[in-house]
Amino acid sequence: MAGTEEQSRHNEIFEKLEFRGTKRFKEAPKECNCCGCTDIVGIELIGAKKGVLYWECSRCQEKYLRYTKVTTIKYLKIASELWIDLGGLENICEELPN
Repeated sequence: MAGTEEQSRHNEIFEKLEFRGTKRFKEAPKECNCCGCTDIVGIELIGAKKGVLYWECSRCQEKYLRYTKVTTIKYLKIASELWIDLGGLENICEELPN
């Protein structure tokens, strides 16, 4: 049952991102289908994967899949398991990298 609950939570995160279409774009779309804006940016999610997870219009925030829904949810799951100590970030530039 826990696996079903967890999967439901990740589906919920995906649904909140509000992807309207199912078409995948390996590269950023040339223009937004909603507003025609040509400024489409890649959205990266810390801990999910290295590089762009999905595309988003900088004007209207329309989102475009880079991967399938199943794959995108898999990366969202990975990111949701990440824990970051925000308290240590204020001095991050003063410390040596680990």
